[in-house]
Amino acid sequence: IGNSQSDVETDTGTANLRGELYSGGVMAHWSNDAGYVDVVGQYGFGDWTFRPTSSSETTVSSRTASAVVEAGVSFGSENAKVTPWAQIAYQNATFDDAKSEWFDDARFSDGDTMSVRGGVRAESRFDGFSSYADLSVSQDYSDVKTATVDGFDYASGTGGMRVELGVGVDVSLGGNLSLTSSVKGRYGVETGEIVGYQGQANLKASW
Repeated sequence: IGNSQSDVETDTGTANLRGELYSGGVMAHWSNDAGYVDVVGQYGFGDWTFRPTSSSETTVSSRTASAVVEAGVSFGSENAKVTPWAQIAYQNATFDDAKSEWFDDARFSDGDTMSVRGGVRAESRFDGFSSYADLSVSQDYSDVKTATVDGFDYASGTGGMRVELGVGVDVSLGGNLSLTSSVKGRYGVETGEIVGYQGQANLKASW
């Protein structure tokens, strides 16, 4: 369950994009000293509201099904290892017709997305402190989304080939508490610019 809030710059100024998201899924995991295999299935739905001006808004509902398989083989010891890995992900998104007071009709085509990723992750652990660095390349094979507004088709996409770099640390604070932090960035090969980045910090308790 989640809620998304963001501001989008448009010709009319700063617009608000709000989303309410609900999802659930299952995960299967197998691993040993030599490697691992993860399989994830997830289904979710959401309601999105875009308000370009204070007197108008557009709403659309979506449903998304995803399936991901990832596998890796590790080399090294418990304290330091390198893991080449590969992942394939498929996602299907279905959107209802958009509802708005400032245009007559907007229909979204159902979107199928398949992406393939592969890379190398290096990890180290020492006295309650662990860190990792992950370098990978991804390719989105179905990245075009189309919207029809008043009879005109608008197509857009943010996929293609990307280079991704992520680093993170996990520090034990004693007892059942630990602090984790990570930063990840994505560079678009076709566009020649950074297409996304994110950072997070978490305080984790286990029992």
